[in-house]
Amino acid sequence: MLCTTLKWVGPHELSILDDAKVPERPGVYVFTEYHTLPYPNKTRPTPNHPNYVKMIEESRVTPCLLYIGKAANLRKRFKGYRLRWPLNARKQKGQDTNYRANRHKGRALLHAHQFFDKPIYLWWTESNSPKELESSLIKEMHPVLNTKEVIFFDQD
Repeated sequence: MLCTTLKWVGPHELSILDDAKVPERPGVYVFTEYHTLPYPNKTRPTPNHPNYVKMIEESRVTPCLLYIGKAANLRKRFKGYRLRWPLNARKQKGQDTNYRANRHKGRALLHAHQFFDKPIYLWWTESNSPKELESSLIKEMHPVLNTKEVIFFDQD
């Protein structure tokens, strides 16, 4: 497996990460709900599978790998992933209250994850060909937020 042969740096809890520790180099990064080395999620069933909903719900009970991305400069890329200010806080001097939902679906979902106080762990590996490495890792590791269609379930 490709993911086990890479030199991963982490885990770093996203909410308290010191940006100075992140290299200004190209690479691939992953966000996980767990603090052990990144490992593949179970393969997601196709939407026409008879037990699709049940299988997706069961897969979200256990911590998983959330997202895989690539960056020409890892340090610059991470700054947009951290939710910087609480959305329910009163305006303080100098605080940006013009928060707009991010058009990047994965980033917006990671912001939501952080808003509900769920820790997210960041890992990265440097690479001279991050686009190819990201593509290979997505196929191998099945991250839940790298899909074109993300399904939400009511928690009734």
